[in-house]
Amino acid sequence: MGIYDTLYNFIVGLRGAGKPLWWIFEILFLFIPIFGLLLFVVENIFVLYSISKYFRQATGFAIGLILLPEFF
Repeated sequence: MGIYDTLYNFIVGLRGAGKPLWWIFEILFLFIPIFGLLLFVVENIFVLYSISKYFRQATGFAIGLILLPEFF
């Protein structure tokens, strides 16, 4: 999966979670070695949690989305 696929999937995830699209600019922080990676991981956790709440699922489903995304 290329960088464009990852970027597109992130944008679709933001839309599905109801988050503002300006969150996409967080990817620019990836050029800062440790801070950018941590920020990206935390933001993905928030997006996946919001997606699980949108589908009226429990917190366990959000944990499944985070740890085993291929199965959920």
